[in-house]
Amino acid sequence: MRYLIFHIVVWSALFLVTAGSSADLLPLESFAIPPQFNSVTLSPDGRYLGVKAYRDDRFYAVIYDLDNIESTKPLVIATDPWSVVDLKWANSERILITVEHSVQNFRWNLYANQLTAFDADGSNALVFMSTGKKASPRFDVFLGDNIVDMLPDDPNHVLISWNPDDFKKQRLYKLNIYTSKLTLVQSGKRGTQSWLVDREGKARIGTGIDGNKFKAFQRPVNSKRWQLLFNVPLEDRRLFKPVLIDAEDPDIAYVLSDFEANTIGLYKYRLSSASFVEEIFRHPDFDVSNVTFDRNNKKIQGVSFVRSNLETKWLDPTEPALLAKIRDRLPEYGLLIIDKSEDYKRIVIYASASDRPARYYLYEQEQDQLRFFAHTYPELDGKPLSTVQEVTYQARDDLEIAAFVSVPVGESYPPSAPLPTVILPHGGPAARDFAGFDPLVQFLTNRGYLVLQVNFRGSSGYGRKFRMAGERQWGQAMQDDITDGTQWLVDQGMADPDRICIVGGSYGGYAALMGAVKTPDLFQCAVSINGVSDMQAMMTSNNRFYFGWVANSYIGDWSDRAMLKENSPTNRAADIRIPVLLAHSTKDSVVKFSQSEKMAKALKKAGKEYRFLPLENGDHSMLLGDVRPELYRALETFLGEHLH
Repeated sequence: MRYLIFHIVVWSALFLVTAGSSADLLPLESFAIPPQFNSVTLSPDGRYLGVKAYRDDRFYAVIYDLDNIESTKPLVIATDPWSVVDLKWANSERILITVEHSVQNFRWNLYANQLTAFDADGSNALVFMSTGKKASPRFDVFLGDNIVDMLPDDPNHVLISWNPDDFKKQRLYKLNIYTSKLTLVQSGKRGTQSWLVDREGKARIGTGIDGNKFKAFQRPVNSKRWQLLFNVPLEDRRLFKPVLIDAEDPDIAYVLSDFEANTIGLYKYRLSSASFVEEIFRHPDFDVSNVTFDRNNKKIQGVSFVRSNLETKWLDPTEPALLAKIRDRLPEYGLLIIDKSEDYKRIVIYASASDRPARYYLYEQEQDQLRFFAHTYPELDGKPLSTVQEVTYQARDDLEIAAFVSVPVGESYPPSAPLPTVILPHGGPAARDFAGFDPLVQFLTNRGYLVLQVNFRGSSGYGRKFRMAGERQWGQAMQDDITDGTQWLVDQGMADPDRICIVGGSYGGYAALMGAVKTPDLFQCAVSINGVSDMQAMMTSNNRFYFGWVANSYIGDWSDRAMLKENSPTNRAADIRIPVLLAHSTKDSVVKFSQSEKMAKALKKAGKEYRFLPLENGDHSMLLGDVRPELYRALETFLGEHLH
């Protein structure tokens, strides 16, 4: 790998606040670029700030010396031709940077990760695990960055999970971040893909998938023998995710799980008896999505879940007390503590709202000083943008569905007259939308469209029953939820029934195509972005680690070929009576480019109106290069032709 380490004076301008107030059409590129700053992380002593920054069609690592911010320029680390994915401080002078690059693996475009390390001044660069060895046709992509623990009491080492020969049986290694030396700590049993260690860095729990079973192993204190905690069928869809070993009682693990209830909660779990002994926090309606704990004393501080936005139940008063000091100064934003120094003197604050792109702030606690640091979308900062309204409606079987409505700036909610509308189903499908800032939604509302985002059954975050209600329901009940939401919007007088288009990416692209198949009278056009069109081809994909049991469990049963065929848009092209735009990244590693190629051929054969836009060198997320602006331009033109 070739490293380019240099200083760029112009990057320091990112500290300056920009402003704007025009309510007119904003430049397309302002929405289509990736966030300019993310993955913000403080060194433990608080002196250095590392960020992932976007410039010139790639992501770089940028390091700021906060003690000398006025006199020194930020250090920019470029890893040509690799793009930065993530950053973590191993200690106060050494930063670990994960980079990735597209590689061709047989018929698949994959993304290979590599773990690298630099001193804070850019010196002493190392590339870890760059063996040049191909692990296997399927798993060489996973060799890069599986950091298990930063070992705060050992500044020279971190723990990583790695096995170049068998991804399903991960080993635990101690990695010297200055010499690249690897020392085997623990060999994993088959089915071990994740590790949890105690405060001393000793492996205590291993979890993972083996065949069609989910397994968990534990090693008792002062023992070398591993014991099976449980071995449950994947079809049970239960979550057991250990997040922390108790600092005072090593027989207690803190676990995220829905074994005890419908929603995911945080529990104390006694390893010796393999039993849940205390519920720490569980919301009756929403899954716990994140646990915050102090990286030094390994004590839990808070538990988070998403209702319409992220909410946190604090177990330690320190963090909410800090946020209370800042909230009065930024009343229009929701606030999150992203990182903090060990002594709590320097804190990174993430401030965001549905109608305001996120900003980063630095809070100096001793001086009680809040300082703006960076924009995520600088060209949109200060511009009039749309707010998001949470709504609910009843699906045809009386299941309550949550959704979000965004109206153009200047329009009231609900709007005074029906508006041209975009239905925007999310990808996943085991994901969800929330009421945060979304550049695509803002682009569409800026162009005059009302936008509906539906958390259809099968979406995550609403408990096990709701999640399982979407299993093997591609094109069926999940699709009906989207249809019912669209009809509800029309019935409420918000959507113009003669000007509605369904647009989606990944699974959302599949839903857009099935909307064109099943309800062509409801929509005037459909847009599939990196979408699935052939369910059987998806299930027989080469990437069997993802699409083996996952496909059979979530997409459909191989024994029901008729259902798979019936709900594959490639087999239903003749039923489509509205214009279709197909856009697909040529280097998509999740949904093959051939999925849209097949759909284009089927539409052509059926004599249907369609456009096919290959997005050259784009990946599934379309973050790099000119791919996203090209897509937005095509989308703007297509919607303008069919909804105005």
